[in-house]
Amino acid sequence: MTIDPNCAGVNRWPETDFHILLLSQAGRQQLSAIFRHNKRTANRSQFLTFLRQNAFNTRAGTYFPVSDRVQIRGKLPFQSDLFAQKSLSFPKEPLPVSFFSNALVISKDFGKPDFIAEAALPPRDRMTNCGAVVVTVEFDPATRGQFEEMLSWTRGSGGKFANSKFADVDRVLCRHREYRGYTIVYSGRSSLHFHFVFSTAHIRAVAFDSEADERRLRSEEASALMHNVHDRYWDRAAEIVTHELQPSFCPDEKMRNATQWRRLGGGVRQVEKETPFLGLEVGMRVPQLIVAENIRERTPRAADGYLVSPDITLSSPPPQRLRRLSTPLPYASFSDAAIGLMQDLCSSEWGSEYPMPVAIGQQNGDVVVRFKNHAVDRSPSTVCIGQHRKLLLAGNHELKGDFYLPDKMTADEFVRHVQLRCGAVSDPKAPIAAPSAIPPEFQVRKPVTCLADLRKRSREGSDALTDYIAHPFRGILQDTDDRESRIGKLRDALPDVVGRLRGTNSNYLLQLQEGAAKSTAHFKLIKSEAIYNAIEDGVVGFESFTAFASRSGVQAEEKAKEYEKLTGGDAVVIKPLRRTYEQMCLEESEKPIQDWEFRDGSLLGRLQTIKLAQPSVYIRLEEYRKALWRRGSRNLYNSSSTILFMTHSMAQFWAQSRFTRQLLNPGFDPGRPDNQMAERFGSEFRLSNVIYDELEADGFINLLREDLFSLIGREQRRYQSWRDLPRGQRLDAFSWLLSDKAIPGRPLSFEEFDSLMRLDMKMLERLEVNFDAIPYGYDNKPNGLYNRTHGNVFYVGQQTWFSASATRWGFLTTENLTRRIVEAVHGRMGRQLISFSMPDVPGIHPIRVPVVLDPRAGADQTGKEKVSLLAKDICDANPNAIVIADGAKGVDRVLTFQSAKGRNGLEEKDIYIVLTNLAPAKYEELNVLGQWLGIPDVISMFYQDQINQAVGRNTGFRLSTQRAARTVVITSKRFYASIIKAFDSKGRVQLYLCGEKHW
Repeated sequence: MTIDPNCAGVNRWPETDFHILLLSQAGRQQLSAIFRHNKRTANRSQFLTFLRQNAFNTRAGTYFPVSDRVQIRGKLPFQSDLFAQKSLSFPKEPLPVSFFSNALVISKDFGKPDFIAEAALPPRDRMTNCGAVVVTVEFDPATRGQFEEMLSWTRGSGGKFANSKFADVDRVLCRHREYRGYTIVYSGRSSLHFHFVFSTAHIRAVAFDSEADERRLRSEEASALMHNVHDRYWDRAAEIVTHELQPSFCPDEKMRNATQWRRLGGGVRQVEKETPFLGLEVGMRVPQLIVAENIRERTPRAADGYLVSPDITLSSPPPQRLRRLSTPLPYASFSDAAIGLMQDLCSSEWGSEYPMPVAIGQQNGDVVVRFKNHAVDRSPSTVCIGQHRKLLLAGNHELKGDFYLPDKMTADEFVRHVQLRCGAVSDPKAPIAAPSAIPPEFQVRKPVTCLADLRKRSREGSDALTDYIAHPFRGILQDTDDRESRIGKLRDALPDVVGRLRGTNSNYLLQLQEGAAKSTAHFKLIKSEAIYNAIEDGVVGFESFTAFASRSGVQAEEKAKEYEKLTGGDAVVIKPLRRTYEQMCLEESEKPIQDWEFRDGSLLGRLQTIKLAQPSVYIRLEEYRKALWRRGSRNLYNSSSTILFMTHSMAQFWAQSRFTRQLLNPGFDPGRPDNQMAERFGSEFRLSNVIYDELEADGFINLLREDLFSLIGREQRRYQSWRDLPRGQRLDAFSWLLSDKAIPGRPLSFEEFDSLMRLDMKMLERLEVNFDAIPYGYDNKPNGLYNRTHGNVFYVGQQTWFSASATRWGFLTTENLTRRIVEAVHGRMGRQLISFSMPDVPGIHPIRVPVVLDPRAGADQTGKEKVSLLAKDICDANPNAIVIADGAKGVDRVLTFQSAKGRNGLEEKDIYIVLTNLAPAKYEELNVLGQWLGIPDVISMFYQDQINQAVGRNTGFRLSTQRAARTVVITSKRFYASIIKAFDSKGRVQLYLCGEKHW
């Protein structure tokens, strides 16, 4: 075998004599025979046919990179077009190309005069699904013995390939539905490339038959997914090859890179590195031989199932090799899967475990990747920064030579690539950001020391009071903190933030993310605070309590138990008199007496009626009243040590709840007239501070349809002294309206009607539904479902309970819309409100959630179940599922969005969130509310709040460390197109379309 300088660049077979290689006779004879056979019949290569058919497809916008050299800009299709169309003289002459890689997307405008190659996305961001992927397991021996061992895998007894060891590899791979065969290529020097072909036509998330424009639209995310698909196939192929062949040396893991150049059988190689153990010298031209090949068109008969699910998405973590238990877990605020992928990429590139990437940070706005130099390196100081590729080795190490990040990536590109493949980037166009970067709101800030500093803060939009409140958060987070550390630090600092808010002695609003422990932060303070509040309010002869108000009585009881468990303090749950009475009736099998049946509406009159008609219930009521404030020998009627827990409505109207305050006062004496007790007990049982949790819009705003507004106005004119009328007369007036069915809309209770009759109607603002200002839905015709509400009249105004008493209120919420409402009503009333919202923290948020499209994600219709059927399907398929949806009937394990709010204990459940379109009546209310608040995107805000609340049941601060629970949003195609696609890409929850069913 000689060097022929006259053959450089000439496309003809080299005069290669494999008989002179320094191999055994069997090895020399095998290669010589293969070469002779290739020159006669290699044109029948099924793999070559497959490659040429897919080499360049303008309609699909795909190509297989092919080249006669590795230095080709961006693996662009400069030679692919000719390779696909030009008539070849093969095998009379060798192929004009020697390298190929996996299918990529053709860059837009490629081939046009103004195309700029340098502007094209790199190959790693353009991998696509053309219907198949090729994985290559390469063995590159370092000795003659290893080379002989490698060749022996392809020889069978009796000269039959079917009896070879490699044939066993093929038989095992045939168990997978997508396996389509192999081609084995001698590389022209010392290695064999085992190319395995897997069909990917079944992958739904990246359709193989997409057209060019569609592929280019989301090419980066599609490429990330296809890299993950490729790696799963590579790992399985390498596993089977290693198990069946039992090699004495390992495969080259560089070939785990999906877009790596690989050798094509039929090409020619010019030896670039001396190979003494074979007798090959630099400059020799050696053919790349097709050693063996079997490419199938159909699924193998022995196939059991898919190796890669048709429903794979980026929500599934990328494949990760098992590592020794001694390898420390990553400690950056980057997912374990992402750190593991970085480690796999680097070890494959360098052929060594170290340097090992373990953390992502930020330095002067640049991404910093930190590396361990060895197993016991506890202070990783080797880094790669920002736009650089080369690692800066530092600290103690025995590493030799220079290290560069894989695939010519910079640190920025490396982090982004990993984020994409782990599903942590929703918008491919978004700038790179370190996932562990500390937001400005949590960074240490120098104190204001002069007027110039104050002016600078003012120009930045900074508020001195907000800075003061947020100060406990500053400097507590480090870019090397993992997720659990950040959560712990934030929760530890939160009581100090709450303390500063409460120290303002003003109404305040605290907006936190779901599960951030806003209640717990208050519990730690209000126990010690209670005695000072009681003293400050001048407790002489009366009690002034701190209370915690929840949406429902059940939640109030849960919060009371949480408070007692956390603090060891005393908690008393205050229930409305009516609810307490109905519970006693249920326990005594008595039918509750309705409000209008109490002709004497006074407390004594009611009790007397119950005593005569239901004596057993009366006894139970007395027992409950007397036991309420007793725990053994201790008296809990003490505002300096006891915290009250109640419902929202009870807290709102505490000053007016004369009956409850009288009945539950330990000094209550049924023998005294009502007016004497009212005068005495009315001021003895007060609320000085209320923490109002999980806000609701209807607790702060009156929103009346025109017909109800007209009715109330008419009745107020009829009963001008309504407040002074005896209860019996007010009940009669209400009963007459009920019997005449004169009250429009939903049924009202007497208490609700009574409250409306006390409204100052002049304070309400008239607004019309304006479809043009706040459109909704896909049917915009004049008679469309939502457009037809245009012009309907509502009357809107703020409620005043929060400013009518001396009580100080602390409002807690996770929602943007309710925050805006509370801020607006305080502003309109001229009441001060200190509002503070904690920013999202990378590593905890944003949360990536898949969206599944299902036509059943809609309201049930007469004779046709939709959302109910969908909920049943999910719960039947997944016993661990909890469905959050409105309108689903007859299905266990379903919560409405309202009942799911604030719900704990779902951390390890699989949460399925079904979004459906608004009912027209709800659209009217949101339309008018949006106008009143000046929020044109009120509907989007409403849905994002719903999603945040539901997703927060088992993610974010509540993400379980015990079980990887699922969180899935399900909606219709139209809803996705009209609502979800318009969501803020920087929101707390980032939704992405997914083809996987997830149940």
